[in-house]
Amino acid sequence: MYDITVINDASLGSVEFLTALILAMGCMGYLLYLSHLIFLITALIIALGITLYYFSTTKNTIEFKKSHVQEGNFFTGLNDILLGLKEIYMSQKKRNDIFENKINKVSKIAIEINSRAYRRLLNNAIIGQVSLYILIAFILLFLSLSGNFKPTILINSVFTLIYLLGALQSIINLIPSFSRAKTSSENIIELESYLRQHTRIHEPSDPPIIGHFSSLSTHQLTFNYGDAASFQIGPIDLQIVKGEVLFIYGGNGSGKTTLIQTILGFFKPSSGDICVNGLRINNELDYYKSFYSVVFSDFYLFDYLIANENPDLNLWNYYANLFGIADKLSLDGNNYSTLELSTGQRKRVALITVLMEKKPILVLDEWAADQDPDFRGKFYTEILPILKKEGRTIIAITHDDKYYNSADSLYKMENGQLYLQNIEVI
Repeated sequence: MYDITVINDASLGSVEFLTALILAMGCMGYLLYLSHLIFLITALIIALGITLYYFSTTKNTIEFKKSHVQEGNFFTGLNDILLGLKEIYMSQKKRNDIFENKINKVSKIAIEINSRAYRRLLNNAIIGQVSLYILIAFILLFLSLSGNFKPTILINSVFTLIYLLGALQSIINLIPSFSRAKTSSENIIELESYLRQHTRIHEPSDPPIIGHFSSLSTHQLTFNYGDAASFQIGPIDLQIVKGEVLFIYGGNGSGKTTLIQTILGFFKPSSGDICVNGLRINNELDYYKSFYSVVFSDFYLFDYLIANENPDLNLWNYYANLFGIADKLSLDGNNYSTLELSTGQRKRVALITVLMEKKPILVLDEWAADQDPDFRGKFYTEILPILKKEGRTIIAITHDDKYYNSADSLYKMENGQLYLQNIEVI
């Protein structure tokens, strides 16, 4: 998008640039015809200006390259926000991390870089204009008094210099790098101003650790999409205790995802209550959501270990080996060595990422669907028991009926209603 903008700006300004260049060359030719002395003085001033501008442009080119890098970083952050919206929504800490490291930090650097470049270009333009005005004053005050020039030559020279000044100014203003940097800076400054006005930043609180969770329950929970005739889930009464592994299955459109998203706080319940540790959740959504680590079915994998600047590498290596991807990628600081992985492997990385958060409730939406049969079996029979032993409470949407006996509780979602199933019968 950035390069397209540059090309578009250059193409739109090319006609005006060529017109100004031809006009400047015509003015210089006419000055040569009028007076060799005036031409030489003008040429000398322009040569000095070009020399000054050349050295300034060299420095600005470096600045603009830095600005281009920040532009890329900015769009990476914006892409993270758009594609990772649900993951960010679930964590205040992640929202702050994205804003501070991918938006606010980039904006500040871009403003600093472009401000230096703008000042340099502005100084050059002012010096060039002042120099030509001084030349016009010199012609009017000194050359006219010398008596060596006819009045018509002086008058024509002054008007020619005025046209030349306008042409040179147009050329300076249409330099592609200047237009490119100016556009980038305005976009970043505008976005920063918007975020500052519309984003309320809270100091992130430490998420609840596993030991601080004891139970999650819903009481007569319902949700519908706007009116009585629309699809509705509930009323649902559900009780989940610490360390419980709960599976939910059901057909497409049965309400599984709607139920999970209502519990997670994406949807405001139409009626009923959600309680954690026996306390009803009111408006403290950020604190409530901090109980959960989630891997959605349409998950988004960030290109770094988000909201974890100093990760526990021993814990990472443990999970990487457990999930069989230690030979596929490594962790450098909080950056992944590569994300050129299959969908199943990327899901494993996404799950490891949320496990590193050490939150008490793990929610998985069809997580095992993209895993190969061997690893799928390992996940249900080996990994889930390990996660349960760590004290995690697991809520999983799954259709892997072969492994339903890996759950402590099994529920079927049908027509918006949740029904407890007998695992032994299934």
